[in-house]
Amino acid sequence: MRETKNRYKKQSNSHDIYDGPVFKIARFVFHILCRWTPQTAAFLAIKIFSRPRRFRRPLRESHILDTAQRLNVQTRSGNIAAWLWGTGPTILCIHGWEGRGTQFYEYVNPLVQAGYRVVLFDGPAHGDSAGTYTNLIHFTDEVKELLKTVGPLHGIIAHSFGGAVATLLLKTNVSVGKVVFFAVPNNIIEITENFGTILGLTAEVVHQMREEFLERHRKAWNAYVDSWEDLIMAQMAKTFSVPLLIIHDQHDRDVKISNSEALCQAWPEAKLIQTTGLGHQRILRDPEVMAEVLNFITPAQVPEAHLEK
Repeated sequence: MRETKNRYKKQSNSHDIYDGPVFKIARFVFHILCRWTPQTAAFLAIKIFSRPRRFRRPLRESHILDTAQRLNVQTRSGNIAAWLWGTGPTILCIHGWEGRGTQFYEYVNPLVQAGYRVVLFDGPAHGDSAGTYTNLIHFTDEVKELLKTVGPLHGIIAHSFGGAVATLLLKTNVSVGKVVFFAVPNNIIEITENFGTILGLTAEVVHQMREEFLERHRKAWNAYVDSWEDLIMAQMAKTFSVPLLIIHDQHDRDVKISNSEALCQAWPEAKLIQTTGLGHQRILRDPEVMAEVLNFITPAQVPEAHLEK
């Protein structure tokens, strides 16, 4: 089943952070490095590509932690900070690159009241978790370590990069009943190319960055894929049977809606809902979108549960 719906809302103007002075200086520096020492440019680009920026948790998200059961899951890479609410079938929320688990704060109480246990966490090198550097495969490995403590799963709700993580989990036979994706990238090579554009890298340096990155992490990556060309979510999705709801804003400037269209076309049991004016972040907090998610992920009968304090 492939279904597309539209939800129309007032469009908002978003500020492009990549036009700021820091990125202008970075583009100037990389322009020189790409010309005179491309190997150094590739080395530094890998460092930046693998190091997410940490943003302060806003007050609107922080209050939800007051009622949570805190978990500290020790992995080979350090501590993963996680929080639990409720009892019942488990819903795992996976945030995006440079995000936080609490970005899903609006979903905690409704899901708990519907009879679910909700798990939020900060990925490696994100939020309250340990680490400085991470990548798609490393992040996925860390989620697998978390699942040893909080699994099995009834559902996954994932935003952006988190959807790519969820796709790799499904590819490696992690069992899930239902999945919700917000604005998930389809082609990881395209992400590296967009990254190159932001920093003003030449095509040759971007290619060299990918090759050196893969060589450094080949052992870990070979458990999932053989090359960057294998990191296309729509290709992986063709054999999936789990129902998927995709929600994506038509004017998302971070991840183009064509990514979700390609994924919906390839995923056998997928439905795409398009919004207008919610962008890449506000889509997680919109009441109408939340209603769609809850209607999708919640069956008619779920045992009653309560918030754990």
